[in-house]
Amino acid sequence: MSRNNPTQSLAEKLGVTPTDLRERKQLLGIDSDVEAALARMKPLVEPGVDEVIEAFYERQLSVPAIRAMIGDKDTLIHLKRAMRRYVLELFCGDYGEDYAAKRLRVGRIHGRIGISSKYYVGAITLLMAVLRDHLRRQDPTAPVEHLKLILLFDLELTFDTYVHGLFGQVEAANEVLTAYSHELEELVRERTARIEMLSRTDQITGLNNRRQF
Repeated sequence: MSRNNPTQSLAEKLGVTPTDLRERKQLLGIDSDVEAALARMKPLVEPGVDEVIEAFYERQLSVPAIRAMIGDKDTLIHLKRAMRRYVLELFCGDYGEDYAAKRLRVGRIHGRIGISSKYYVGAITLLMAVLRDHLRRQDPTAPVEHLKLILLFDLELTFDTYVHGLFGQVEAANEVLTAYSHELEELVRERTARIEMLSRTDQITGLNNRRQF
């Protein structure tokens, strides 16, 4: 089935099923204890989430290329709101299909607007550092190592959408080339038939010439 089939959800196209999600989490070491620990850290993050977002974007905007991509104040406000939602979702404690679908959509958007993977990975790394520092200030005993696991889980899903998007572009390009090839073959057949006809008829009278006889 084509990767460009609009009747399928992105998760279906990528094979992201409940079984797949369980396997991903198992490979990363994310179990119910880790999920519960992340949920317990949410009260440490939520009151200061705006402080976290400001610290994150202050460092992001220090990079000229990222500053140029953001471009204007309205875009920055929109990004801060989206990041705020994401940070709180990191500590939701439920990382099933709905959570994965959100991460896949984010990956698809980043891929479509052409955000390089190096900037995405850099942003995830920075977010992890900012959140880790914030959590340690709130509670030095907080299991901040669990944060890395869920961010790696998100990174996997995002990269899957990047790869899927690249394959989709290749598939679409192949479909265009195949259609063009068929059109070209048909044109060659028509031209060949035309040349054969001209070689056998008189161009003035249209009657069969000596070669035809």
